[in-house]
Amino acid sequence: MEQRLINYAKAAYELGITSEMLEEPREVIDGSAELKRLYADASVVRADKEEVTSDLARSCGWDKHVRNFLMFLSGTAYILRLADICDQMDRLRAKDEDVLDARLYCVHPPTDEQRDRLEKYLLDRFGGTSINLHIEVHTDLIGGFVIRVGDVTINRSMQRTAIQLGRVLKFK
Repeated sequence: MEQRLINYAKAAYELGITSEMLEEPREVIDGSAELKRLYADASVVRADKEEVTSDLARSCGWDKHVRNFLMFLSGTAYILRLADICDQMDRLRAKDEDVLDARLYCVHPPTDEQRDRLEKYLLDRFGGTSINLHIEVHTDLIGGFVIRVGDVTINRSMQRTAIQLGRVLKFK
């Protein structure tokens, strides 16, 4: 993750802006080809981008802190990366609240019992008072699962097993 993006997320987080507060602005900007072109166009001066952002924020009734943050970002290409900024803000909040953030990639979602056992295992291994487990279905794994917690990846997929087996057979 780029340090500047992380710094913007920290600034917003410290101002009390939440990712939920940025959800509507993110949807508005992502849903408008005209706004995306405006923010990406280096020939448009910062003051014009800030004015458009301010008018948009007022017409939508966005919080003044959100408006000011977006006006600042509008002068940079990072306004087009609100989703990444929000993800980083959620990580900061989870860290402050001692919530473990984990991602499970699997062919089929786990049963409630499997999920409970997995959450207990992850909390025991990585620590935390609670867990935020994101589950994504990836049929290309063939079977098994992949878990990501921070920089740690636990890969127990059939896809990985098949690749490893292919390497072993190649060398024999």
